[in-house]
Amino acid sequence: MHSANKFAPVSALSLAALVCGGILLQLAGSALNVLVPLQMALQGQAPAMIGAVASSYAAGFLTGCFVGGTLTRRVGHIRAFAILAATQSCTVLALALFTDATAWLMLRFAGGFAGAGLSIVIESWINGRTPRSYRGRVLAVYNIVNRLAMITGQLWPAFTAASSTVAFIVMGGLYSAALIPVGFTRTRPPKRPDAVKVRLAEIWATSPISLIGCLYVGLVGGALIGMLPAYGVLREMSPSEISILTAMVQIGAMSMQWPLGFVSDRVDRRKVMLGTAAVGMVAAIMLLVFSPLPLYLAYAAFAVIGAACLPIYALAVAHAYDKSARDSAITLSASLLFVWASGSAIGPMLMSFVMQFAGPRGLHAYLVLLSLIFIALVMWRLAKQPAPQHRTPFAAVSQTSPVIGRTDDAAPH
Repeated sequence: MHSANKFAPVSALSLAALVCGGILLQLAGSALNVLVPLQMALQGQAPAMIGAVASSYAAGFLTGCFVGGTLTRRVGHIRAFAILAATQSCTVLALALFTDATAWLMLRFAGGFAGAGLSIVIESWINGRTPRSYRGRVLAVYNIVNRLAMITGQLWPAFTAASSTVAFIVMGGLYSAALIPVGFTRTRPPKRPDAVKVRLAEIWATSPISLIGCLYVGLVGGALIGMLPAYGVLREMSPSEISILTAMVQIGAMSMQWPLGFVSDRVDRRKVMLGTAAVGMVAAIMLLVFSPLPLYLAYAAFAVIGAACLPIYALAVAHAYDKSARDSAITLSASLLFVWASGSAIGPMLMSFVMQFAGPRGLHAYLVLLSLIFIALVMWRLAKQPAPQHRTPFAAVSQTSPVIGRTDDAAPH
């Protein structure tokens, strides 16, 4: 018999299989986040419609985060994973069959819903079957691998014909292939996840800047993911250049996540958020004033925006944990994810309307205005309330599912 704090070889292999399945899902999902708006832009679709389709996916993801868990509770982890992966595969293949934007709205909503459900299955499985003494390291590896898969997927259009239906067929195959490693798992799945609750008023009372920070990252990140390919087409970039541009945002975010977290464990996290948002705003101003920049400078500017703005989510979550009780981790995680996902659903629509009237410069103006508002709100909170005395060690949390907040709840004490 193995101790609860030791890995059995079979358990380690089963978790590795889950991570492999998650990699395939992330590769397909991030590639589609580039391919769908890119194809729509190449077809001459209006920015407003491209933004609507991007927002539809985010709205489906938001719904899936808080409704998708019901499926897992009803049929279990393995069956839920199979149902949702098959759903993803079918919706992607349907994208290759239909060219009507209205159909894509519905298909992307279904894809977002299934994607959130799959995240719940994988992350609750990892949390529930990893011994407490290994859980932090396993989740750290999972987040890093997830981010690398996201970047790799975004680079996919650089190596294929972006207007071809072959890309959708390959993505559908990846979703189906994700079933293979999960099907080989031999350990029993964990306890089925409980329903999560969203309590925004409680967090606002103790840590309003955490809610504002998560909303800011959703508005910025969702808009960049959904509209950056359309921006590239308006700038007359090639599909490969657009793929690299989108990947640079995530590369920047990944490179600065841990350094900023390290600093925030020693300095008021709100000051770190203030400084990074200011850096992101300066990069956006440079793009607005001097656009169009040479390609290599544009890559650098968007990498800086990604490095400065996207890590604010993890900083905001850590700031909320600093002011919360330990037993509220699940509710806190779900509530902040809800705010981020709401911003991700709204952001592409807002940016698309700005770009509809202002062209590609509208993207820069959108980023400058949002950052300016966020900076003003952080300065207001800094002037009104001192830094918390207690600090929870920083963790690079991902915006994937509410169960990622369960790292301690399932642990034996």
